[in-house]
Amino acid sequence: MGLRCIISLLLFLPAPAWATCSDRVDAVVPHFTFSGGSRVDAALALGQQLNICLAFRNLPRKAFVELVTYDFRERRPIEIIREIFRQQHVEIARLPGGLVHVSRPSKTKSLFDHKIKAFNVGRTTLQTLSMGIRLRLERELDPTMQGVAGSYSSGDLSDIVGPFRVEGATVSQLLNL
Repeated sequence: MGLRCIISLLLFLPAPAWATCSDRVDAVVPHFTFSGGSRVDAALALGQQLNICLAFRNLPRKAFVELVTYDFRERRPIEIIREIFRQQHVEIARLPGGLVHVSRPSKTKSLFDHKIKAFNVGRTTLQTLSMGIRLRLERELDPTMQGVAGSYSSGDLSDIVGPFRVEGATVSQLLNL
């Protein structure tokens, strides 16, 4: 049960969503300031300001709780992100489609590495898609599961994604879509 709670938190971290990711990580930002939140909050604020999509995986706890303050001038967004996570032992990679992936390497496989056999979904809200990924993962991990009960927020009704027809993708790859 504890594992399911953890995966729920990871899949449903609220973050601003955009229709498309900007690939402006090399453009110079005249000024970016941030104060009073965590490193993750700072990166999300930068992403929201510049329409840059970010994916986080396996970050150290202090990246979410340690309060930070930044004042950057005339820096590229990718440099700012690298500075935000400096000394956090994380890797920062630019993925296709403008996504910036921030992750701490691990030798241990996680639920993000689990391959989903087939994932087909029509156009829906981002939050509903996230819930679909979670439910598909739970069903593959426990094939005896007969159904699901409860409620969830469908999220921002204007934040529509899909359709997707994907086979053999990892949970991480599906979330990156």
